Amino acid sequence: MSDPILHEILQKLGRIEEKQDRVRADLDKEQEHARDNRAAIHQKLDDLTDRMTKAESSITVAAAIDVQVRNELNAMKPAVEDFTRMRAIGLSAVGVIALGGTAFGASLIWWGEQMIAAIRGFLRIS
Repeated sequence: MSDPILHEILQKLGRIEEKQDRVRADLDKEQEHARDNRAAIHQKLDDLTDRMTKAESSITVAAAIDVQVRNELNAMKPAVEDFTRMRAIGLSAVGVIALGGTAFGASLIWWGEQMIAAIRGFLRIS
């Protein structure tokens, strides 16, 4: 083989090696980028799992509190009903007393006017 042909073949082989090195470097960069992306995705999935676990715990606690509050309200229900009944009785008693007081006051006024009229008639005062 002649020297110029050999030289040209070696140049082309050098270019092929150079392109292969660039392709390998690009492939390494892509693999590193893909590894970083997978790590980020796994981190997000771990965070999401933690958040879901905390949310489930919160929901469980809230449900337990809700049951406890309902039980306490059910336990208080008879006392509230008794209070409401006593309040109604008290308001009725106040109403009867107020009506009786009004009637008594009105009859006192009427009786007083009758007495004044009788005294005026007796004394002949107009």
